[in-house]
Amino acid sequence: MGLHQAQIDEPDFLDQFEARHPVTFSSMPGVSVFVFSAEKTLSRIADLAALLSDTEVARAETISHANRRSAYVASRGLLRATLTAFSDGVVPPSAWEIGTGAQGKPFVAAPEGAGLHFSLSYAPTLIAIAVSRKFALGVDIEVVPSTMSDVPWQVLTQAERHFIRTLPEAEQFAEFLNIWTLKEAYTKYLGVGASLDFRKVEVTTTADLASARTEAETRMPDPMVKQRTLSIGWQEIVLAVAAGKIESGTYVAPAGESVALLHRV
Repeated sequence: MGLHQAQIDEPDFLDQFEARHPVTFSSMPGVSVFVFSAEKTLSRIADLAALLSDTEVARAETISHANRRSAYVASRGLLRATLTAFSDGVVPPSAWEIGTGAQGKPFVAAPEGAGLHFSLSYAPTLIAIAVSRKFALGVDIEVVPSTMSDVPWQVLTQAERHFIRTLPEAEQFAEFLNIWTLKEAYTKYLGVGASLDFRKVEVTTTADLASARTEAETRMPDPMVKQRTLSIGWQEIVLAVAAGKIESGTYVAPAGESVALLHRV
């Protein structure tokens, strides 16, 4: 399948779906995070669906929930269009082959030598796509609720629970989202999926740690983890990105080990 050439050549094709201009970080050169509005995709969902591969179309057809199916179609169509834009239009959307790692992390499998890395994240109203030529990536985006929510204490470490409880009650859930997005971005970067228990990953509240490491003999990949709070329309969102170069395959957390992550970079 493929989008008609006249449509994909529209100079503002991706701009039509943007919730804001791409997010960049001065300490992460070559990393861009595109934030798209899920609502804006609805009027052109057929055009985005036309970008999907046959495998992706088949996958979409298995999703019974209409909103989730639309989010999947939109995110995969936008991903292909974004990769094409990042390649300066050299690779058409239909030529991208998206593979899946052993634990579910998607990656660019073809064209061979394309040298692009990406990561996807969904929120109810937004789709975030991080892209880079240099770094393996993990991205997470969360919408800060307009009303106070209960903190899911069971997914936090003892130190994180203690820190959050030192804050005024009205600020506690927002701080939980800060911690959660960092963990999500980090585990997506590693590509370990659900195999890394979030209670074994600890986000520090100090500024004296420069990388993520474990006390075990096995060396951990050392990503840079960045976070930003953004206002998009009526929404406040928390965006976290992990970027680095993974040197050795997949990682399995040592039993009983905690991993310290930089909380603010």
